[in-house]
Amino acid sequence: MRKLLVLVALLAVAAPVSGQSHFLRGDTNDDGSVDIGDALFLLTNLFTGGADPICLDTADANDDGGKDIGDAVYLLSFLFTAGPPPAAPYPTWELDPTPDALSCKGTIVVHNTPITGAETWSKNETHVLEGQVEVAAGGVLTIEAGTTVLGDFDTQGFLVVNVGGQLIANGSAVAPIVFTSEMPVGSRNTADWGGVIVLGPGQTNWPGNVGIPEGLPASSSTGGDFVYGGDPVDTSFSSGSMRYVRIEFGGTDISPNNEINALSMFAVNNTTTFEFIQVKQNLDDGFEWFGGNADLKYGLASAIGDDKFDYSFGWQGRGQFWVGHDYDNFGESGKPDNGFEVDNREEDLEFEFCPRTDPRISNVTMIGDPTGDSDHAFQMRRGCAGTVINAYATGWTDAIVDIDDASTTGGHCGTELCLDYVTAYNDASPSIWEVDSDEDGFTEDLWFLLCGNPGVAANNVEILTAQLGNPHADLGLGETPDFAPIAGSALLGSGTDASTYFGDAWFDTTDYRGGVGASDWTQGSWISYQVD
Repeated sequence: MRKLLVLVALLAVAAPVSGQSHFLRGDTNDDGSVDIGDALFLLTNLFTGGADPICLDTADANDDGGKDIGDAVYLLSFLFTAGPPPAAPYPTWELDPTPDALSCKGTIVVHNTPITGAETWSKNETHVLEGQVEVAAGGVLTIEAGTTVLGDFDTQGFLVVNVGGQLIANGSAVAPIVFTSEMPVGSRNTADWGGVIVLGPGQTNWPGNVGIPEGLPASSSTGGDFVYGGDPVDTSFSSGSMRYVRIEFGGTDISPNNEINALSMFAVNNTTTFEFIQVKQNLDDGFEWFGGNADLKYGLASAIGDDKFDYSFGWQGRGQFWVGHDYDNFGESGKPDNGFEVDNREEDLEFEFCPRTDPRISNVTMIGDPTGDSDHAFQMRRGCAGTVINAYATGWTDAIVDIDDASTTGGHCGTELCLDYVTAYNDASPSIWEVDSDEDGFTEDLWFLLCGNPGVAANNVEILTAQLGNPHADLGLGETPDFAPIAGSALLGSGTDASTYFGDAWFDTTDYRGGVGASDWTQGSWISYQVD
């Protein structure tokens, strides 16, 4: 039925690509903004033989299906007389919700074979992942800023970067790289395709440092079975970089209980860069780390079906400016739905394997859905360690912090679990702090929040008033969430400087709690909250 909808949509237009490429309507000169230069570009094109816009749909400011003087007048009215803004998709870098005969971003290029050398995907084409598309060891895939990559629905396409391969996907704030469903706007959904998987050669706590990745079939199309890590460990190799990237509407099932996360990082080293990444409406997890020490700065997980941030198998990376946003229980019925889900290893109660899962994370906002089934902001279990500071959480219907398994609070591998400078606003849950003592024989306590120090957890507080603008926006009605602290918020000025706390200049200096300060980076045009 879904394929039939696509076929009907394509037959209704002269150029199907117009509905399948991301653009900023009104940006006729393709410079990432809408200003007087765009009106002049369009007028020159219409009356003096100037070049066509790269994406003709950018010129259709009034979305009437044509490129004409009416669009120039519309733009000038918007810019100088407070007229209405260009039609959707403005100001968000999105797909065209009303595809028509105006082409956008060139021809469709289908990819279904391994990348073994150096290959570049142009923004002037729309790229399709058909089935299992791999970057082989020694291969380098470069994706230009502003490129749209579609996951094929029939073959449930996905991208895998093998150990020794590299992905260079550096978008920008005004021209992100978007991995998305091939379905038209209004028909997109979770599990329309797979996701992005990066396999690295770094450290894990698997015996022999060789792990079997989840979310993949057993065999690589380049030969042999998929593995990550390796012996000897290589902690210097870079798997590339991803900046200003959006990954949405994925999470296909490879096999029962073997789903693809939006972005999976297996034993990836911190020589690889991950910055400004949004994962949205994935059936399984949003961001997931399996060992390695890859860092993430500015990560947004929106309307994710399972856990927003999941890490295990000895991950020891760093994170700063993370926002997890639960909405409407998009995942599978009966599955846990957490902000963080953390294990040392995912096998049942495997506590003692070293190196222990032990990251350093600062400036986190975890938003549950108080009308739905949002379990925990932080579920820490199975012997994990690590430090999370400067956090704010609200809307979780079970508990804000859930500590499972007695050994999680023990000092294995010379590490400990620490949650510090945490603020919880209890608008949904009957419990703020929770310890699962059903099978382990220890009683609820707060010492695990004290980083091993006895006394009162003065830095970890429950607050009785909401602190953000509108974190529980109804995305289904087209509302945009507001994660910025309100004026006079208790979050502002009450945090601690992460760079000093951790003694690490990688962390930006802040004085607030939560993933967003007075300036809200989650409202950039590269971000989308559209859920279909």
